[in-house]
Amino acid sequence: GRLALDRWATYEQFDVVYVLGSHGGRLDQSLSILNTLYKHTKSSETPLFLIAPDTLTFVLPPGRHKIYVNTGLEGSFCGLVPLGEPCRSISTTGLAYNLNKHKLILAPKSVPTTPSMDQILSLLIPQT
Repeated sequence: GRLALDRWATYEQFDVVYVLGSHGGRLDQSLSILNTLYKHTKSSETPLFLIAPDTLTFVLPPGRHKIYVNTGLEGSFCGLVPLGEPCRSISTTGLAYNLNKHKLILAPKSVPTTPSMDQILSLLIPQT
């Protein structure tokens, strides 16, 4: 769980942590895993990636990011999910349906899932 992740990332001084097979199982387990990912990211600077057969999951802190897609690890869709708190403004390029200063909250019809069109997605997430 979260304690083990914090212990490994803190005491072993890993540069990055990869968790394999992390999305299988029940919905409550998947939500718990995402919650752990979010909490780890808030308490540690060590990047944490969840890897499943067709999904790569990670948290983006506020700032500018480039995501290189079609690495063979992920499917053809990009889902943007605000974990822990709403994202007040996000802008993207490279998606089939780009966002321009869009607010993301975890509520029905507010989480975009769209096919990626380009091999590089650009995202701007302002500081909250």
